[in-house]
Amino acid sequence: MADRTLTINHADGGSETYTLKTEDVLGVRNMSVDGETVTIDRTAPDLVRTIIADGQTITIDTTREGVRTLTVDGTEITIDRTEEANLQSFLQEFTGASAAYSLRDLASSGNTTVVRVRRSSDNAEADFKASEVSDGTLVAWVGASNDGFVETWYDQSGNGNDATQSVAVSQPQIVSSGSFITRGGASKPSILLGGALDGRLDVVGRPIATSVFSALQASNTNFETLICDTTDNTPRLTTNNNANNRAYKLVGFGTPSVNVDGVTYDGTSNVSSLGFHLLGMTSGSGEAINRIGANPSTGSTGNSFDSVSELIIYDSDQSSDRSGIEVNINNQYSIY
Repeated sequence: MADRTLTINHADGGSETYTLKTEDVLGVRNMSVDGETVTIDRTAPDLVRTIIADGQTITIDTTREGVRTLTVDGTEITIDRTEEANLQSFLQEFTGASAAYSLRDLASSGNTTVVRVRRSSDNAEADFKASEVSDGTLVAWVGASNDGFVETWYDQSGNGNDATQSVAVSQPQIVSSGSFITRGGASKPSILLGGALDGRLDVVGRPIATSVFSALQASNTNFETLICDTTDNTPRLTTNNNANNRAYKLVGFGTPSVNVDGVTYDGTSNVSSLGFHLLGMTSGSGEAINRIGANPSTGSTGNSFDSVSELIIYDSDQSSDRSGIEVNINNQYSIY
């Protein structure tokens, strides 16, 4: 845009000349008034505005993102919308998951299909969104006094690594006698795999597990397994067969870093004594898995973990995001 010149001629014969000069830098204007240059720099946003209306001074301060502070004649009102301004789904914030299973929506805003359930009364099956889990639609569909079993736990990562079980007697349970099975301080729905049920889900696509995060609970049986490869049982994330101290045992994952409830795992604590807890494994060697739960055909992976509410697998080291991931999961389930 070319410069603009404005000349004002006065009745007394005098005149004033104004030059509006457009600079290469967006938002900067130089104005020449009678040979003197005045610079107006608006490259930075106007974060504070003052309005005078009917004698009242109103100041609007938007210096902090998502926060609006209104001062009316010395009285300050603050509207804090930082949570809304920074709202992202789990998988938008912590990208790159190779598989992600949960009964909450990890991918969007409640419209993600998260689970397929079979009800005991007539063996009918139906898919449910995260919003239909939380608003009671799933439980109502299963019906009072009926049980609900998981036929598919959908992978929300977008990689198609759904976890399925078509054999009814091996399906994990989500509803018992018309009510959700729940775990954790927040009493969120959980999927029961262990105990007499010993359910398991086969994972298509064989996602690579380098980092693993899970909200889960163990019972007190030998060799409880969270994930494994049924082709040779290595790798497997399990507990050992010591009745007095069933500690975590990670076979085939190299020497990963392991957290329990946000702190470094001591390597010896009895997992069954932890109750509902948060497992965070990073910097593993990266191995393919094809099952959530045990592989009873060999016996070396024993039983499945009692219950799992969430399981997120990455094929990369998530050490840098570990704290944020663990805080997010803990906030959802009130674990520690």
